[in-house]
Amino acid sequence: MYPFFYTLIGLFFISLYFESARSALPATAFQVALPIAPSFTPTTSFDGTWEGKHVDENSQRKCPPSEVLGTIRNGFVSFHISHDNSTLKGWISESGELEIYSDSMQWGYHFSGSASHDALTGEWGVSNAACNGHWSMSRVSV
Repeated sequence: MYPFFYTLIGLFFISLYFESARSALPATAFQVALPIAPSFTPTTSFDGTWEGKHVDENSQRKCPPSEVLGTIRNGFVSFHISHDNSTLKGWISESGELEIYSDSMQWGYHFSGSASHDALTGEWGVSNAACNGHWSMSRVSV
């Protein structure tokens, strides 16, 4: 009887420990939440399907070049980074300014860039690794 009781008490304290450790850190340490609305009026001028890549300029093995694929619909950007399955979402303005947010729980991505007719270009980096570089995409369909 007593060993069973002590096991239950031990499991209870272990679960308390793990719960306190889990709640001590933010649930999304590197994720910046997508706002409800952009800081500008989105445009449909860049709507379509886009594909391209991001390249690390520091040649870090943990940051390999990767395909970036996605769409812009009604000015809303939704891109996917293939090598780590991260999603980039945001908006694009009439002047081609991009406001992009990442859902990556592992990497603190920062993407910035601009558009001109059928091309998107910009810079990227991560806050928790020595990775940064450039990215580019081309519109493949409207």
